[in-house]
Amino acid sequence: MSTRYVWGRYLPSTNPVLNETYRLTTNYELGYHESDFEFCTIQDEYTVNTNNSSVYYKNFGKKSLLSIYQQYSETSIDLQPLNVSGGQVSLADGDKFVFSTEQNATLTDDSYISECDASSGVEITFKKRSNGKVYYTVASNTSERDIRRIITKNTLTTETIAGTPDGTVSSSAASAHPSNGLSGSYWYVYQGEDNIDPTGVDYVSSPQGGKPITLTVTPSTGKVYEGTVSYQYQVKLGDGDWQTIATTSATSYQYTIPYGTTTFQARVRAQDNLGFTSNDYVTGTQVTVINNQPPTAPGSIAVTNVVTGQQATITLTAATDPDGTIASYIYERSVDGSAWTQIANVNALTYQDTVSGDWGTVAYRACAVDDDGESGPYVTSETTTVNSGWVIISGPASDMGDKPAPFKFVFSVSVTGQASVDAINVAVTMDGESVYTGTPNSGVEVSIPIDTRLMSAGEHKVEVLATKESYVEARGAYTFEVPAVTLPDGGRAEMLQNPEGDVVFPYTLARFVIGKGGKDMNAMLEQALSTVTDLSGEVAEVKAGALKMATGNYAGTGTYGEGNPNSLAFEFSPRLVIVVPNNAGVTNDMGRLIMVYGASASMFSPNAYSSSLTWGDKSISWYYSNDANNQCNRSGQTYYWFAIGQ
Repeated sequence: MSTRYVWGRYLPSTNPVLNETYRLTTNYELGYHESDFEFCTIQDEYTVNTNNSSVYYKNFGKKSLLSIYQQYSETSIDLQPLNVSGGQVSLADGDKFVFSTEQNATLTDDSYISECDASSGVEITFKKRSNGKVYYTVASNTSERDIRRIITKNTLTTETIAGTPDGTVSSSAASAHPSNGLSGSYWYVYQGEDNIDPTGVDYVSSPQGGKPITLTVTPSTGKVYEGTVSYQYQVKLGDGDWQTIATTSATSYQYTIPYGTTTFQARVRAQDNLGFTSNDYVTGTQVTVINNQPPTAPGSIAVTNVVTGQQATITLTAATDPDGTIASYIYERSVDGSAWTQIANVNALTYQDTVSGDWGTVAYRACAVDDDGESGPYVTSETTTVNSGWVIISGPASDMGDKPAPFKFVFSVSVTGQASVDAINVAVTMDGESVYTGTPNSGVEVSIPIDTRLMSAGEHKVEVLATKESYVEARGAYTFEVPAVTLPDGGRAEMLQNPEGDVVFPYTLARFVIGKGGKDMNAMLEQALSTVTDLSGEVAEVKAGALKMATGNYAGTGTYGEGNPNSLAFEFSPRLVIVVPNNAGVTNDMGRLIMVYGASASMFSPNAYSSSLTWGDKSISWYYSNDANNQCNRSGQTYYWFAIGQ
């Protein structure tokens, strides 16, 4: 574990501080005789200010501002070399000191300030007599005055101390900052030491490649001092190097292990926002990574019976797993667009969910889970409106049996939970063609006539679709059989002919037998015969000559000549090609072309001018040397062409 050392950091300050007051007491004893002396005790109130570069003090009594010119004891302002011994003062003979009450007086280096002399600028000379006593004389009075005792004033000194707090700093090294002193631009005060290293980092023992895992840090309980702790998360994949994946104050971090990774290991170390970074990591266990492929999504999802108070049925088609088996399916629900909620984890392709009455809409989704516990992608249903009930179709049996004669298909519609509902939407088809659309009310019978005489023999289907808003739709399918016609008493059909040998049909058959679409049989037979005749002619023509035709058009460009020919391409070999202009704006002088296979020039143009032709296997090209009109290429004109070939 790495110890964290913590200091309080301050902006440095000096004593005295600007505009702070300090009081010093100085005693002076001056006199002619022991019994006749002046005694002056001055208590000076020192106030640091910025009137000029000097420091000043105020006399406590008079408050007169007097200059102390030796600031912060850079030069001593004591009497030098005064030594007070046994109540006497040892001075060098002839030492002089100038006393002044003037703020800006010019004083010598060995001067000091006193209030004990009332005169301004008085020169006092100290002398030492043979008797060992020291006297002083004033320039205006040469009489010697006995100095009983001089107690010099206290020196005004300063020191650097801790000033305004400027935060807290930390380090992993105890020597990073002084315990209580100045370093650089700051004053540091040592607070103490603690430990912020986490006690552990945990994660699952069997992670899966390609899947996220959560790394969880257990914080230290040894934190004492301030600072925000964060963690540097590192991982090691297989035999690779440690790599940093995050630095965060969160005690958990989600990381996705790359698919194909063989082993995984994580470690964490602590740091704070004050300058400390731990020298030690807390390392987790190396674990083996499971590289499992997830299953596919279910093939489809269908939801039915979404009705209030009923069981909605969710049906899936199976998912597959590329390297295992499907163990279960997770079913989830979303109501009115809310977040998905798991409702089941079962090994089944269907699940029923009770529909609540307070739901407006509902959607479902599902995913597969393999035998390794890995889930695949979801398949999601459409959002379905929750219905109040069902539409009900009441009608005949689904198999209506044989219907040799015309009959009526009769049914009615209604809804659950309501005795009477108006305007239920109904659509009915027979053999895929619409036979009824309407909006009958609940319980009202609908009757649709069906004329089987107009229908071919065999099975026919009637389908009914009934819908109503807020109700589940209803669908019904009903079949019936039209039997084949049989002749009574063993009769048979014979072909009738007139004297000329033509086939004839008696009115009883051709006139009055009704076919599909309400047409009489005679008309239907005549139409069929005509169609067969036309088809036979076409088939014969194709077989005989294999003639083919084609038509088309093109827009003229205005160019002409050998270097700018017109051309047409076909899917067959052309034998005759005709080109004519569009009827719009046609005049007699506009070009027209008739081109016959084998000819080198056209057969027709307005002034008997001929275009030069070139025949290809499945194409033709032509040009006219003198103008675009006779080349059938006039600018802005549309030309139509017709071709015959084989």
